[in-house]
Amino acid sequence: MVRTGGQDRTLHLRVTPSRRRLSKYRLTDHEYDSPPLESCSSLDQAFGMSRPRLSLPPFAALRAFHAAATHERYRDAAESLGITESAISHQVRKLEDYLRTALFDRSGGRAELTEVGRRYLEQIDPAIRQIQAATEAILPASGRSVVRLTLPPSLAAAWLIPRLADFERKQPEIDLQLVPTTRVVDLGRDQVDLAIRHGKGRWPGVEAKFLLEETALPVCATGSR
Repeated sequence: MVRTGGQDRTLHLRVTPSRRRLSKYRLTDHEYDSPPLESCSSLDQAFGMSRPRLSLPPFAALRAFHAAATHERYRDAAESLGITESAISHQVRKLEDYLRTALFDRSGGRAELTEVGRRYLEQIDPAIRQIQAATEAILPASGRSVVRLTLPPSLAAAWLIPRLADFERKQPEIDLQLVPTTRVVDLGRDQVDLAIRHGKGRWPGVEAKFLLEETALPVCATGSR
């Protein structure tokens, strides 16, 4: 029942089963040809109605947020993705605008995850890693063994990266992939083969070997008290 011109009128639908066509619809004394169902994906389209779209944010923004959240610093996230810090910041804010909520707390001079940001990371992290694993499974094999190593970004920059060229020259059959982060990772869940971390090596469920000692000392700017 519809109301047109102040009068109630009945909308009649007639479908021809043999041809699967919506052949006629009419308002009282007027008839109109309707499009065939074959040309419409649904009755919704036949009557000008659209279905809701999937609520998915831009993947570039998701990727930048995931990197910033797992590396815990924009600079390290930018290095891991091969883009600038400003690009990371722009994409993260783009995601926050899309979600209409803050994912990082920037009040202390350093971006830290909010409670909403932590929950969001926990939800999307398995999906991001599953996409990565599925992509690597499809890519043609390079004939090299992939070894994923996680270590603190500072150790990677100051100690490992300067030695990578020599390592690749001596071990050309190994494709070493770095995961620089200070976050404690689950080696099985995160598909990581090796980890370098500070500590005494008494971690349950893993085999730990002493690597090297590190000397640390405080420094301050001239004139500081």
